[in-house]
Amino acid sequence: MFCPECGKEVKENSRFCINCGHHIESDIKEEATIKKEKYNPSPNTSKVMKQISYILFGLGFIIIVASIAWWANFWNPIVKFVGKDLSDVYECIFYSGGIKCGAVTDFSKIVYGNPYNPIVFWIGVVLSVVGGIIDYINY
Repeated sequence: MFCPECGKEVKENSRFCINCGHHIESDIKEEATIKKEKYNPSPNTSKVMKQISYILFGLGFIIIVASIAWWANFWNPIVKFVGKDLSDVYECIFYSGGIKCGAVTDFSKIVYGNPYNPIVFWIGVVLSVVGGIIDYINY
């Protein structure tokens, strides 16, 4: 460490310079304050992160609603054809495998060509969760 007044080397934790008598402790505090101010994120960063969190959460919500609408539109004709109720295949919103969901999905690929994909639902969930986490961190 060096004295800011005369430039001579000064021992760590010294309050005064031995050479010129300059009060060093106040200079160190000023430097620390300047460094702290220099590395503090600006309030604009917090606002931007808040906006990003709202955008992600909103986009995720819209994707979830759209995927449920897609699911209902996809499964409704099949369920009516089979003669069951939509409540019998609610689990197929989240999962497309298994006997019930997988068989109907494979059947619909042949008949309709555009089966519902649960990955869209999970992308919406992930976006909403990430948006919520960012909002929580910046709160």
